Amino acid sequence: MARTLDQLITALDPEVVTKAKAKAEILLEKFGQSPDPIDNLEFVTMDVCSSCSALWSKGQFTENCIECGGFSMTRSCPMCGGKCGGIYHRKVSMSNAYKEAFYAGRCKLGITQITRKDSEK
Repeated sequence: MARTLDQLITALDPEVVTKAKAKAEILLEKFGQSPDPIDNLEFVTMDVCSSCSALWSKGQFTENCIECGGFSMTRSCPMCGGKCGGIYHRKVSMSNAYKEAFYAGRCKLGITQITRKDSEK
């Protein structure tokens, strides 16, 4: 039996509906109108954690979620622990594909590799 849109929305978890409405507001803000979902499928899913549904563009993340990694769309430099003031930006497609947080950026102090104290002598 076919369901109406209202019946489907009512059957959804209220938290999912709230996140979907927030996403729709972002789309309306960026495009000025409701975009064709097929043409903009990549954008629609671009800033959402596929593990916990956090909206990274709204600054949301889940603390214990591996895909969120403890940050939303940006994070402080992991190479120097944020001492350089550099900002790393989330690689959303990589984060979604591998279910692990991926960021790109450059340490302003020139550090290119994280060293662990237990491996240093």
